[in-house]
Amino acid sequence: HRDRVATCSLQKDSSFENIPHYRGRYDELKNVLTVTLPQGSSFDAPCPILGKHNASNLLLAIAAAHLHGLKPLEIQRGLLTF
Repeated sequence: HRDRVATCSLQKDSSFENIPHYRGRYDELKNVLTVTLPQGSSFDAPCPILGKHNASNLLLAIAAAHLHGLKPLEIQRGLLTF
């Protein structure tokens, strides 16, 4: 099993070249995190806990799950049980 490296940000894109970047945009009114995957597709993820800092933690968890092979739909379904 090989180590995986990626960057995550709610603010702006990573400046590291050749490293996958997960971008998040948090909507505080809807409490939803829109996640853009490194290949450009995006999906909405419900934030189980309010707050921008929790959305940041959620983005990291989503990136880890995706890097380990989970598909966006699987991640979304899992978050509904949190």
